[in-house]
This record gives sequence, structure tokens and C-alpha cells, in this order.
Amino acid sequence: FPSHDKETIKNVLENVINTGQSFEGDFQIITAKGDECWVRTKIMVEMYDSTAVRLYGTFQDIDYQKKINLKLEQSEALFSAYFNSTSDTICVLSKNYEIIGFNKQYKNKIRRVLKVEIKIGDSVLPLITKKNVERFKESFQRALQGEKTKMENLLEVGDYRDWETDRKSTRLNSS
Repeated sequence: FPSHDKETIKNVLENVINTGQSFEGDFQIITAKGDECWVRTKIMVEMYDSTAVRLYGTFQDIDYQKKINLKLEQSEALFSAYFNSTSDTICVLSKNYEIIGFNKQYKNKIRRVLKVEIKIGDSVLPLITKKNVERFKESFQRALQGEKTKMENLLEVGDYRDWETDRKSTRLNSS
């Protein structure tokens, strides 16, 4: 075992032996070839008259899965750091134009300019002036196909008066 896991493993074994409680956890081991490898271990104890008489369990090689998960965690941390620290407004959408994420700058801009509270699951389309909705949909579909496209101008909420007029006519039409 790498030196940083040796003390942990010693404490786990002592606890299993002293309490009779089983344990499951992930550790790195050093293979016979000297490589570090992630394993999941499960340790059970057989007790007789409150005394541990036998330890048994399993070792499962989870190296590939663990390394993928660690890379994913690093990637998510980098994304989160950028997402939450940039002064840019960011809104992440599903293929159906539903909001699946946004940073506080985007939420604050929508609140300030449109006087609307947004939440995950809302459609972004009502936030775009009617004159830009179709162009936005076309650009968004091209982007989903991997084509480079600029949508900043289409995502702008535009003139507040245009949006307010669109909103009133929508409200009147749905009445």
C-alpha cells in the first residue's frame, strides 16, 4: 500500500476487529510490478463470544473506473470554477431549449433587464425577442451539429420595450 493509505488501513482493520462491523472502501495498492492500482475492498469479520476469529472479504480492481471518475471530478471542478467566476453571462440549454444551468450573472441580467425570475427547466425562448427566436433556433441547431456559430447577438434580450411588447401580446393571445 502507498504510505498515505497504510495508517488508514491499519485503523480500519483495528475497527473491524474491535467492533465486528464490516467495512467497504477504496484504496490504492502497489502491484507486484510497482504500479499503483485502485481497488475496492470489502472486509467482514466472523465473531465468536465478542472476539474476532476470522476476517474475510473481497478485493475488486476499480483502477480504470476510479481514474475516469477522478478525471471527471477535475473537469467538473475546472468548469465550475470558470462558470461561477466569470463576469460573462452563461446559460446552458438542453436540445429542447430548456435551461439546464446558468450562472448568477445570467440570472441577475435576466432579473434586471426583463424583471423575470428564471429557474432550471424553463424554456429560454420566451426570453428572446420574437424577431430573434427563429434565427436563434437555427443557430442553436447548427451549433448542436458541431458547426461554429455566434449566438451572442441572438441571445441578447434586446430592447426591453420589444420584449415587453412581445410579452403583452403573448399574454393577450393566451387569454
